[in-house]
Amino acid sequence: MSGGQVRTVLRSIHRWASLVLGLPIALIAASGAAVDYWFEIDALAAPSFYAGDSAGPPLPLDRLAEAAHRAVPDARIETIFLNQDGRVAIISLTGPWGNRLRDLALGRASGRVLGARWQDEALIDRLYAFHTSLLLDDGARPLVLGLAVVFLALLASGAVLWWPAPARRRSALSLRLAPGARLIDLHAKAGIFSLALTVLAGVTAVILLLPLQADESASPPPAALPRSPMQPLQGLLDAALSASPGWQAVNLVGPENSDGPLRVILWRPAGLIRSEALRIVTVQRGARAVAELPGSDRHETARSLHNGRIGGELGRAAMAFAALLPLALWLTGALVWWRKAKAQRRHS
Repeated sequence: MSGGQVRTVLRSIHRWASLVLGLPIALIAASGAAVDYWFEIDALAAPSFYAGDSAGPPLPLDRLAEAAHRAVPDARIETIFLNQDGRVAIISLTGPWGNRLRDLALGRASGRVLGARWQDEALIDRLYAFHTSLLLDDGARPLVLGLAVVFLALLASGAVLWWPAPARRRSALSLRLAPGARLIDLHAKAGIFSLALTVLAGVTAVILLLPLQADESASPPPAALPRSPMQPLQGLLDAALSASPGWQAVNLVGPENSDGPLRVILWRPAGLIRSEALRIVTVQRGARAVAELPGSDRHETARSLHNGRIGGELGRAAMAFAALLPLALWLTGALVWWRKAKAQRRHS
C-alpha cells in the first residue's frame, strides 16, 4: 500500500470516527470547562448557598451542627464545607431517606438555614457526573476512558494528516487562512496550534480514569501536632489549623464519626500563575493531629494538570479553553464534511 493510499484510509477513519464519536467526546470535554469553575457555576445556579446572610464573626462549628440537626432531625453530618469567603457553611447530611446526601446552607454568623437541596440534583454535580460517567453510575467510567483514548487517537491522526511537505511548512504554520479553503484550514490550524493543551487534557483524563495507587514514597513524613480536645468540634478544627498557619479550612470530613478521625482539608488560594494548594490534617479525637500534604501521588498531580490549577488562574483558564476546543473541532469538521457531501451530490 502506497503512502497516498495510507493517508486516504487514515483520512476516512479520522473523518468517520470524528463524526460518530466526536460529539459525545466534545460534550464531555465542554462539561469539563464548567467543572473547572465549580464554585463560580454553583454560585450562579444556587446563589443562596454562597451569598451569606449577615456580617459578623462566625459561630462555632458546634452551633452550626446543632442548627443543622434542628432543621433535619435524625440526620448525620457527613461533611461541612466552609465557603472560602467565610460567610456560608454547607453541611451534607445522610439520614433515613437512603444513600442520597442532603445539603443545607447555613449562614456562619447567624446559623440560619439559607437553602436546602439534594446534592445529586445540583447543576454542577450533574455536570460533573456527565463529565466523568455520562450521568450513569461509576460502571460507565470505562466507557468514558475509551472515549478519552479515541480522542487521543483522533488528535494523533489529525496531526499526521496535517503534517505538510517541507515546501508548504511555512504556510501551514502561518495564522493566515488559505484562500478558498478557509474552513478546513481553520479546522486544521485550530487542531495543530492547540495540540499541546488538548493532548495534556486527554492524557491526564486517561490517568484520572484509571485506578491508580497513591505514590506513598513521595509523601513527606507526618508532623505531630499538639494534643486536641475530644470536644467541642471547634476545638478539633483549631487543632487542625495550628498545623498550617495562614491556611484556610474549607472542608471537614467525618465530624460526627466518633470512632474515627476528623479530616480537615485546608486551602491556600492560587495566584495569577501560582498553583493553589491543599493540605489534609487528620485529627485523632483525644489524641494527636497529623498533618499530611496531598498531591504527592500521581493521581493528584494528574488532576492538577487536568484542571490547570497547577498553573494558577492562568492555567485554569487555559485548560477551560482547551476543554471547549473539541467542540469547535467537531463543528468545523462536521461542516467541512457536510459541504463536501453536498458538493458531491450536486455533481452526481
